[in-house]
Amino acid sequence: MSTYGRFWVSTEVMVDGSEVQFKLVRTAQPYKDIERFVAEDKVMGFVVGPGVLPIVKAISMDLRGKTMLVTRSIQDRDDEKGVVAHLDHFGGRVIMSFDSIRNETDVVWEALYGVT
Repeated sequence: MSTYGRFWVSTEVMVDGSEVQFKLVRTAQPYKDIERFVAEDKVMGFVVGPGVLPIVKAISMDLRGKTMLVTRSIQDRDDEKGVVAHLDHFGGRVIMSFDSIRNETDVVWEALYGVT
């Protein structure tokens, strides 16, 4: 089951004379036995696609009728658990952590962007 959320981030920046308010979009997917999906032919369809698609859709919907997309890097927090990978040249990152109580691996995709 995938969870999807949109959160407003209070960061506002002036870019080319336009005020840009940033949004943080986050998708999360729990996996039991994630090792089943690490094969090259499965990782795109079962891990990357379900995480990236809702983010791309949200950005595409917000970008309609706008002229500029601005992204920013997401800063790591001290209380995060797991491993974090940042997407170069884009305000996105992936966080993977293991929940020993549920015996599941959580994969979280986040993007920080604004449109104007």
